[in-house]
Amino acid sequence: MAGIEKRKLEFGDRLRDLHEQTGLTGRALAQRLGWQSSKVSRIVQGKQTPTDSDLRQWLTACGASESVVREMTDELRELRLDYSTWRRQLRGGMAARQQSWVDLARDTTTFRIVESSAVPGLVQTPEYARHVFRAVSELHEVPRDIDEAVAARMQRQEVLYDPSKRFEILVFEAALRYPVAQAGAMAGQIDRLMTVAALPSVVIARSFEPSAALR
Repeated sequence: MAGIEKRKLEFGDRLRDLHEQTGLTGRALAQRLGWQSSKVSRIVQGKQTPTDSDLRQWLTACGASESVVREMTDELRELRLDYSTWRRQLRGGMAARQQSWVDLARDTTTFRIVESSAVPGLVQTPEYARHVFRAVSELHEVPRDIDEAVAARMQRQEVLYDPSKRFEILVFEAALRYPVAQAGAMAGQIDRLMTVAALPSVVIARSFEPSAALR
């Protein structure tokens, strides 16, 4: 789901830019909209997708032009469509979704991955991946093919050793700290990240999630 997460972050960044250009802080915007400050924070951090009504209110409060309103509305609809497509693909099983990524990777030379809530699948350990797939299957009520999905995800990682490809991975601090699994598994995952970061074709950077998202 890295592509969806990246687009949600980019959409949130655009909304933040709009309100900052007006001189409004996040808190001031929340007050103007009659929202909780936490809602503005979740949207700009890509943790919550705004509704059509939310977006209209936000853009009106920021005095956005008609062209910006149309552009942002279309982008929001495309974001929802991509998410719906991802959900439909999951209905065929998590392993099938992983296998489709393997096929796509063959034709890709540069990978840019941003993850805000979990370690990217491309660098997960089997144990960490197992916990992630278990959570996904429960949350989205999709086929529980966890063993097959883990095996397919590990197969995905073979591409890391292809010298013709380059990987640029950005992981938010929150993703490293969130206890997806028990302490031993998390320690193993950090060790895996350090090992992968030593590969000549891989760059892994850590980003601190904005502590002042409502600045």
